[in-house]
Amino acid sequence: MTFSLRPVTRADLPAFHTVMMAAGMDSRSSWNRTTVTDLERSLFGVGSGGFLAWAGAEAVGCVGFRPDGLDTLTLNKLATLPSARGQGIGAALVQAVEELAAERDYGRVLLAVSQFNLEVIPFYERLGYGQDSQAVYAHANLNSPKPVVLVKGVLNEMHLKRLAEQGHSLRSLIEVCKGVGYGPAGIAILFAKAFKIPIRYAHDIGGYAETKNPSFLKNLEEVPQINKYFGRNL
Repeated sequence: MTFSLRPVTRADLPAFHTVMMAAGMDSRSSWNRTTVTDLERSLFGVGSGGFLAWAGAEAVGCVGFRPDGLDTLTLNKLATLPSARGQGIGAALVQAVEELAAERDYGRVLLAVSQFNLEVIPFYERLGYGQDSQAVYAHANLNSPKPVVLVKGVLNEMHLKRLAEQGHSLRSLIEVCKGVGYGPAGIAILFAKAFKIPIRYAHDIGGYAETKNPSFLKNLEEVPQINKYFGRNL
C-alpha cells in the first residue's frame, strides 16, 4: 500500500476519529469514549498536533502528540485501520512524532499503553521504546487502570550541539542525557560525536556522568573543542 503522512487539520478531525474508532480497542477502554470534541481539545492545544496517514483519499492511520514539560513529548492515539496493518504505517507515524520531537529539542518521546491493550508493547519495543516504571504519563485518564509507560530518547548529536550553542553548561547537558535514558557509555559516545572530541576525553565525561566526581572534568579544560562550545562553563 502506498501512503503519505500529513499534519492533521481541524477539517480532518472526523477522519481521525473514524480511524480511532475502527481500531478495535477493547470495549472497556476510555479510547472508545473519545469524541471529536475531545480530539480537537487534545490535538490543537499549545504545542500539540498529530499526523494522518492517507492512502489516496482515505485516512488509514493516525497519531497525536502533546508536550509534557520541557524535555518530553507524549505520543498518543496511534491507530491504523485493520485493513491497512502490516504496511509500516504505524511505524512511520511513530517516526514522524520522533522527528518532530527532535526538531523541537525534546529529549524523549513518552507513551502510555492501556492495560486493555498490552499486546502492542512488543511493537513499541521493536521501535526502541523501553518500559519505565518511574515515568509518569501526565495525560492519563484518572478513571482507568494505571497504564504501562514506555520511553525513548530522541536526543542526538545535532540536538546536543544546539543546546550547547544556547549556553547550557556541560554538566547540565550530561543531566539532560541521563534524564532521557542515556547511561555513562552512551553519554560518552554522544559527546564524542557531537563535539568531535577524542574518545579518552569523552570517557571522562562518561565517568562524571556515573560518579559526579568533578575530577573527571579537569582534563577537559585543555580540549579545544570543549573550550569552543563551553569555555569555562563546565
